[in-house]
Amino acid sequence: MSFDITFLGTSGGPIEASTCALLVKPHGVEYSSISPANSPLLQIDAGSGYLSLAELIADKQSPSRLLRLYGDCGKIEDYVELEPCFPFADLSENAFGSSKRVMSCVPTVLLTHPHLDHIAALVLNSAEVDFRNNGLTVYGSQFTAETIKKHIFNGKVWPDMISLGTFALAPVEAKSPFTTNNGIYKVTMFELQHGVTHSDNGPVPYLSSAYLIHHIPSNSRLLVFGDFEADSNSGKEYNRQIWLKMAPFITDGSLKAIVLECSMATQKEPAELYGHLMPQHLIGELEVLSAFSSKSLNDFNVIVTHVKDTPGALEPRKQVLQELRDLAKQSGLGVRFSMALSGLSVTI
Repeated sequence: MSFDITFLGTSGGPIEASTCALLVKPHGVEYSSISPANSPLLQIDAGSGYLSLAELIADKQSPSRLLRLYGDCGKIEDYVELEPCFPFADLSENAFGSSKRVMSCVPTVLLTHPHLDHIAALVLNSAEVDFRNNGLTVYGSQFTAETIKKHIFNGKVWPDMISLGTFALAPVEAKSPFTTNNGIYKVTMFELQHGVTHSDNGPVPYLSSAYLIHHIPSNSRLLVFGDFEADSNSGKEYNRQIWLKMAPFITDGSLKAIVLECSMATQKEPAELYGHLMPQHLIGELEVLSAFSSKSLNDFNVIVTHVKDTPGALEPRKQVLQELRDLAKQSGLGVRFSMALSGLSVTI
């Protein structure tokens, strides 16, 4: 089985729109046939929501919107090795009505971490009453759940929608699988390090998450990372442990793709990355995965997201993608790199 992935937002900032969120469903399931009672929809992160979905329903060219901010941007097909799709053609309502209907059928949101660019739409969209009718559950690490409960949905920054019953908040333990969507998916969360925060007692690791999504009926898998840094920078082995777990799924072909960040082209010292990756770090991580796998990564799909927009003349996604492709060729990885674009849907 294949997955349809729709990238509602992919920017790593500093712009305030099109920040990270994606929708996942099994390929072949039409959006018009989905209801809250039988929904196979998953959402990972919630930096974007109603508006981003409405815009892409209304305009098939919406993936080029951020690209047009730069004079040297390429065509959409220059950024993706996968075939773009448009899974919303069967929706008959107006764009915003269709967006609300689709989002009201999302029973599961997986949050990778509580930074604003990954939760903004969850907060703003939570005022919509439709959320109450679909049994929405928001999953995240204990750290993520406690942070948004204490610092966001606290009746001060935003009304306490959790206590009001708008959605359920479910803390999950790392490496402890849980099922969602009436048993359609088995999900496993893995811890990541996303830089450090500074406290009175010194630097403290900031934890992020990756999610392995296992579609049980078809035995197909998808791995989606939140923001994270290379093990070579953190001095930890969070990523190495994930690659070790993923290697058998590379070998048996059940892991269809990996979605992960590469926030900027090569330009900064590690101390200035604030817990993110540059192309050489991502290639280094994939080399670790390749070493663990008994099957080559040749033609394996890696989708890159969370590129930071820059005020210069050069389109940053184009820069990052070219660096990754050049480095992969030099290292002999054979990976097929695609760049996630806000509004883009692909089948993997």
